[in-house]
Amino acid sequence: MESRNRFSAAAILAVFFGLGLTCGHPRPAGAQFGELTKKLGVGTQSSLPDAKIASGLKDALQVGTDKAVNLTGRPGGYLDNPAIKIVLPGNVKALDGALRAVGMGPQLDEFEASMNHAAENAAPAARQIFLNAILAMSFE
Repeated sequence: MESRNRFSAAAILAVFFGLGLTCGHPRPAGAQFGELTKKLGVGTQSSLPDAKIASGLKDALQVGTDKAVNLTGRPGGYLDNPAIKIVLPGNVKALDGALRAVGMGPQLDEFEASMNHAAENAAPAARQIFLNAILAMSFE
């Protein structure tokens, strides 16, 4: 059971950091992941009960979700962040130069901005979906 907990903890942390929920931390997610796994005792013998480990992981995921929503669910949360900015779809991007040449640049910019604003508006609603999934998750 304990080796399964180590794997589960590592898997959850990998997803957590793989999704970019590091909230703008200056160090690479891989370095943060290694640091956290050491602090949690992943890969070592642990005296923590399974329920406590699961509770701690759920708490960490809830905090990460809250931070991610707070960063993205505000004006400019997507549009001003080059790491997650939603850009023009490939088929439109391919026509970008030609469309701008005929004076459609402002419309393209507005389209791109509207996609990002929609994501910024949707982020707070997604918080509850993520929190419900975290609460329902099992570590078996």
